[in-house]
Amino acid sequence: MTNSGAFDQYTCFSGIDSRYHNETLDPYLSYRGYIQHLLEVELAIIKVYSQMGVAGITNEIYDSIAEVCKTVNIDDIVQEEERIHHDIRAVVNCINNLLPEEMQFAVHLAATSYDVIDSANAKRFSGVYKNCILPQCTEALGRIRYLSQEYIDTPMIGRTHLQNAIPITFGKYIARFEIRLTNQLDRISETFNHLMGKFSGPVGNHAALSLFCDDPIQLEKMVMNELGLSQCYSSSQIVPRENLYSFLNEIFVFSAIVNDLASGLRILASDAVDEVREFYDQSQQVASSSMPHKRNPIQLEKICSIHKVIVGLKHIAEQDICSWLDRDLSNSLSGRTYAELLAYFYEQMRVLEKVIRGLVVHEDVMLNNLLAAKDGFLAEPLYCILASVQFPEAHEKLRQLSVLARQKSVPVSELFLEDEEVLPYLDQLSDKIKDRLNLIIENPATYLGTYARN
Repeated sequence: MTNSGAFDQYTCFSGIDSRYHNETLDPYLSYRGYIQHLLEVELAIIKVYSQMGVAGITNEIYDSIAEVCKTVNIDDIVQEEERIHHDIRAVVNCINNLLPEEMQFAVHLAATSYDVIDSANAKRFSGVYKNCILPQCTEALGRIRYLSQEYIDTPMIGRTHLQNAIPITFGKYIARFEIRLTNQLDRISETFNHLMGKFSGPVGNHAALSLFCDDPIQLEKMVMNELGLSQCYSSSQIVPRENLYSFLNEIFVFSAIVNDLASGLRILASDAVDEVREFYDQSQQVASSSMPHKRNPIQLEKICSIHKVIVGLKHIAEQDICSWLDRDLSNSLSGRTYAELLAYFYEQMRVLEKVIRGLVVHEDVMLNNLLAAKDGFLAEPLYCILASVQFPEAHEKLRQLSVLARQKSVPVSELFLEDEEVLPYLDQLSDKIKDRLNLIIENPATYLGTYARN
């Protein structure tokens, strides 16, 4: 397939084309890639016909049509569609315009438009996932895994409700996301395996195929095998959208987890926390047109912004599950946005890998922030230890001591160890618990539970 003009991203409206265009995705998600996959489906049908001798179609006819498809001009297809107002028939006409008249009958024989479109979409979405998205996700996960291992013993203060909680380690904080994303990638791969094609005609009953062969369902299966797709047994004029939606929805969930990770890192990168920073090229990078001092987490913010787009595109795919009776056109224009969702997701993964690879971790700040919070979070282990020796209302006692500690600006542990009501109960502690208590008070960063390396 050929075309006369080069791609000019600066004449495009969509941000994914004008600003974030990535040539890696072109063979699958571009309009040119889409047309190429339509041609591949048409050829797969003719190839199976030639193997089965349907309607006198021979290997020579197939070979001739395959050669012609290499020279079909995409500009001609666009012009033909403008003339006749039908996309697939425009493709067929442009193929036939290059064929001898005696071969033209073989193109699109017994097929309907969405035999070709749905099969082409399943094939190109499968291809972009296997060859582009999955490797990019795997690379990003590798970076996340390395980051978690690198800082597995780096203590930091955990935070709930944006308030200081108790210590964790930065490595295990990141490891939680690595586990979640790995599991979610498995779910995407499972739904990806259920993308299907069809060759069952205008209402899914193989009526036209039945004119030419005794087992049209087997012929359909052979076409799907040629395309590397699963055969849909519940098709009407279209492949039902739920499997494709499930695939896109699992991608959305992966994006949501990434959004969760990026949002957390944005908080840690704020000036008030300053525990991590995006890589910043101090020699030339500009963060603000008016404030020269700024260092903004623009890549993390971009990740979160992309997720907003994916949320909207996912809902479009969800609404396309409904198609009146055997099929209507209400999913035609909206269905053209599925490729955008995949392109935005690929860009999100590309940026994620870049951010994690260049992330600057301030271990000293993490420790300082943890120690600055110790007077608050020590209330939890003190309460639990006191409750273990049956102190009445131990939780309320530590709540009162915490309030008093804040009022007096003294450590809660100091008030705890001096409290006349508490002291008799401390004598009941085992030596092991006493040692643990003293260690936590002396070095609060050791209060890590299972986050401590064993």
